Amino acid sequence: MDITAKIEKLELFLQQDQNNLNLSLDLIYLLLDAGYVDKAASYLDKALLVNPESSQLAYVSALISSQKHDYIKALNILLLLLDKEGNSAQLLYQTAYCYLQLSQPENALRLLTIAAEYSQEREIVYLLGRTQYQLKMFDLALSTLIGLAEKETSYAPVNGLLSQLYIDIEQWDSAQEYALKTLELDTNNTSANVSVGYIVLQSNQYDKANQYFSKALELKEDSSRTHLGLGTIAVFQQRYAEAEQHLHRALNIQADLLPAINLLGWLYILTDRFGQAREVFESGVEIDRSYAEMYGGIAVINVLEKNETSARKNVSIASRLDKTNYSGNFAKILLLQNSQQVSQAEKVWAELMSSPVDVSGKTFEQAIIEKIREYLKVTLH
Repeated sequence: MDITAKIEKLELFLQQDQNNLNLSLDLIYLLLDAGYVDKAASYLDKALLVNPESSQLAYVSALISSQKHDYIKALNILLLLLDKEGNSAQLLYQTAYCYLQLSQPENALRLLTIAAEYSQEREIVYLLGRTQYQLKMFDLALSTLIGLAEKETSYAPVNGLLSQLYIDIEQWDSAQEYALKTLELDTNNTSANVSVGYIVLQSNQYDKANQYFSKALELKEDSSRTHLGLGTIAVFQQRYAEAEQHLHRALNIQADLLPAINLLGWLYILTDRFGQAREVFESGVEIDRSYAEMYGGIAVINVLEKNETSARKNVSIASRLDKTNYSGNFAKILLLQNSQQVSQAEKVWAELMSSPVDVSGKTFEQAIIEKIREYLKVTLH
């Protein structure tokens, strides 16, 4: 029997026994599963007239509010239920979900950790791992998600999330393994399409990478990682207007996405908008004062504006934070070239290019800087 027939059958039974709480609950849950939120809310209102103090109906009310994206109302109901009923895995899970939607992952993590002690249901464990990952607790997230992947071998979302996590920690082989496993289970998994996109982008397969990112964009329009990937390809192929649109979209979704900030700054340098480039890099410094590429980007602008004192200062900061940072080392090369120390500049560049910083021996920054170096070599001479 399909879900529509089940709904019609329960509606018929409820007409004959209108005060039956269990029938009302079964029907409301079925309607929510089918996506008929307004209809579920209508039956909830009728049931509340008969059972206004029902905790079960209060819980359903929170689910409906959550599906209507009224997470504050849902959270308030759930917190009252936790106070009244005590902890249960599902109550904790739904409350944590609302906290996540309200950008409070620390509160969500606290509740999910408790929920996982009550139940190892896959949705609870998955959300726990996802929250640990969001809070950059990579070791904990890996442990949680790998354990779930081994237990639930056909659960595509956990494999997709693992592929994304491995990209973040630059373990590309593991990222590829989990991404391909995910796509075998579900070709429409957004995380896996994004992950494979970045993996093939590593080897400069722009057209192939574009296919995966475009697929991911069809599935989920508001993914900052997808827009960053498409923006990166557009920069490499010198489609700067398109790249700028994607990078701004990525930053509208995730304002602290440092790789997008860094790339946007370089895009402005490439298009001779040095003032805007400086603003972008300075905004990155405000977000994370330990991110060396931002100081290196400012140093490059200093050199182009013939302010070598400031350039040297920012190169020094960038090098102190990360000796392998590409922007700072590139600024150092420009300074050496300007002072005619060409052999020293070539030495810096050679050392820079021979220093692998991930398992593949190549980074996105390297590819970007190669393009930028070609461009500036022409414009500076």
